[in-house]
Amino acid sequence: MRKSASLWLLAGALLPAVSYAQSNLTLYGVVSTAVRYTSNLDGRHHDQGELVSSGIGGSRWGLKGDEDLGGGNKAVFLLENGFGTDDGKTAYNALFGRQAYVGLSGDWGTLTFGRQYNALNNIAWSFDPLDQSWGNFWSGPLYTGGDVFFQGYRVNNSVVYKKKVGPVSVQLDYGFGERPGSMARGATFGGGVMVQDGPLALGVAYDQQRPGSGDNTLHNYSVGASYVVGKATGYAGYMGRRETSPDARFWIAFVGLGYQVTPALHLSGAY
Repeated sequence: MRKSASLWLLAGALLPAVSYAQSNLTLYGVVSTAVRYTSNLDGRHHDQGELVSSGIGGSRWGLKGDEDLGGGNKAVFLLENGFGTDDGKTAYNALFGRQAYVGLSGDWGTLTFGRQYNALNNIAWSFDPLDQSWGNFWSGPLYTGGDVFFQGYRVNNSVVYKKKVGPVSVQLDYGFGERPGSMARGATFGGGVMVQDGPLALGVAYDQQRPGSGDNTLHNYSVGASYVVGKATGYAGYMGRRETSPDARFWIAFVGLGYQVTPALHLSGAY
């Protein structure tokens, strides 16, 4: 009886605190598909017709929320699932393969833990002229060079810090390699800075991926800029990659122009 009374007293003490908490939960999603025809698919004049998922934007559904902890601080989380509208399969072989994280947020910034996008992804995509307004056309510079410059931009076991001060946004990220006997093996780290001042935006980001085995460390970096004039936006960017073993270097540069004809129609081109 004494133990039972103690539990009831504890529950009574906690209930008033719970009643004052302010929480928000959002369910969101995008469903996108397309019929695609590609000519000369393999350089031998073989064409292909197909029904594809994510014709304009990646199909997904997710849950995100926050809870007020007082003192300007919040607990935050996000769970995001990718799926195929053509076959119904879950993307990335994981229920929440796009993103899954939890953390804290306040005036000091946001600190989150889980599977998250690195700074290279978050900043570089802002300057892809063919990926504005949810447009995925598979010929943009980030897709053309994606197999080289954007391997592993979703980082498992990662810690991400974000902070915005006026026009300047900063992101730092670290992914634990979780290899027995070594803190460095398989680890990733990087960061980036983005400045948005009126019509001008500038961004630079870096990412390093250390090998789980072997000696080949990957260094990826991106520099981009955009400028808005009326309904038109100009873009320019450069992405590079260096591999240490064997020594190899890759790069791609691009320029582009986007124009918002109407709220529902966006035209873009790039070279």
